[in-house]
Amino acid sequence: MLALAGAGLVLVGVVGPLVAIPMGGTPNLFELQRLQQQPGYLWAALGFLAVAGLSLAAAAVRQYRWLWITGLAGAVGWAAGFVRYQAAMEQLRDDMQARFAGSPVAWFARGMLADVQLRWGAYCMLTGVLLLLGAAIVHERRR
Repeated sequence: MLALAGAGLVLVGVVGPLVAIPMGGTPNLFELQRLQQQPGYLWAALGFLAVAGLSLAAAAVRQYRWLWITGLAGAVGWAAGFVRYQAAMEQLRDDMQARFAGSPVAWFARGMLADVQLRWGAYCMLTGVLLLLGAAIVHERRR
């Protein structure tokens, strides 16, 4: 059940809103790829879909040891995406400070940047990956 719930949450997270962008909506991974024209988002979405699909297959045939691979792959992918998100936000913060220094609209730019936040889709993916790893741990303990 943990593996099925984890794979389901990863699937929901991929199609759910990933990040809130002021005046830009709440895109998921596929929409981010379309908006920014960067293939990295598409590869991330396909990678998480593969993690979910392979996890479902492993659970269906009761090969729970494979959940270590899918769970760790998902965890590494999520961590890499989170680090990339934090780095991009820091760079954007620095660019805005340099660009709008002394400008009367600097407060508006800071406010807009402060409103960029991760949404529930990102946390669904993380919870799903952790459940996959939890299912692998439970299986090892039962052995």
